[in-house]
Amino acid sequence: MQQRELSADRAGGGQRGAPAAQPGAAPGLTLLGALALLWQVRWPPGAITPLLVLAPIPLLVWALIMFGVSGASLGMLAVAALGMQLGLAGLGPFAGGVPPADLVPAQAWTLGTGFALLFLGALAEQKLSSRLLLQHAYRRLGEVTGRMLVVQEEERTRIARDLHDDVNQSLAAISIRLSALRNQVAPGARASVVELQEQVLAVSNDVRSISHELHPSILRFTGLASALDAFCIKRNARGTLRLRCRIEDAPRLGGEHELSLFRIVQEALNNVDRHAHARLAEVLLAVRQQQLVLRVDDDGRGMPAAGSPPLAPGLGMISMEERARLLGGTLRVERSPLGGTRVEVRVPLDAPAARHAP
Repeated sequence: MQQRELSADRAGGGQRGAPAAQPGAAPGLTLLGALALLWQVRWPPGAITPLLVLAPIPLLVWALIMFGVSGASLGMLAVAALGMQLGLAGLGPFAGGVPPADLVPAQAWTLGTGFALLFLGALAEQKLSSRLLLQHAYRRLGEVTGRMLVVQEEERTRIARDLHDDVNQSLAAISIRLSALRNQVAPGARASVVELQEQVLAVSNDVRSISHELHPSILRFTGLASALDAFCIKRNARGTLRLRCRIEDAPRLGGEHELSLFRIVQEALNNVDRHAHARLAEVLLAVRQQQLVLRVDDDGRGMPAAGSPPLAPGLGMISMEERARLLGGTLRVERSPLGGTRVEVRVPLDAPAARHAP
């Protein structure tokens, strides 16, 4: 099943465990076994004997890349133990028999592994530094995106207030004047005035509806559950998409957090209208296992088929993901049991965002 998930920590990375606990330890054991076989061969005396001390370098490189400095140190200990054991048996590059013959391989071993680990250590430090910079960039991006969402809500509130207080009041005044004019014109022209007044009232209702969508004031007075229920009723009354809402008992959250969840529902249904070609959508608000669950399902055309190139997320999807992250929760997009797409947000009730409203 195709799915996408956003967690609260996008770029986090923990410490790696011991090599034996990692599923990628098989290549290391293979390299160690190959090294043991290589050192047990009785090579004829010559230049190849000092070069045998460089054979552990692939193993140490692998250990450093996979497990960091601690893994390289454990690799060094394993190689040293193997070299000592084989040296006592007269095998390997450290079994020369006389001190000068032993000294050259030991020096080559020290210099070769020392330079190799020094170089790879610098690469590991650079990789760590790049990861820290990437984490910092993600954190800064999250802060900027969060601030942009706040500014967006402030602008929506201002526009909604202007529409309701200025534009709608002006339309109401025009309707009143048309009502007075209707009684003053000739009977033949009265029907045109009535029609014009009805058009003004229709525009006023549209402006009021847009104002409420830009800033759902019902959230502040009744909470998320009632606001979603009213939203579903309005959508069913005006559109061709049939919308079913199932609101179970859910705790009150802070005003900003309820607004974020409401915006996620709005954006998800806007995506259904624009892209899914669906006839039915379902909205669920419930508590499951100490998590607040908000789910939007549709019966539209669904997600791309397996094997097809993934679609780049649009601004709406990015906005939903960021709102879920700011709530301390996760957002998942996957195939719905209805046949279309499911958008699911889960917010832990013990997260800072999920505090009860006073």
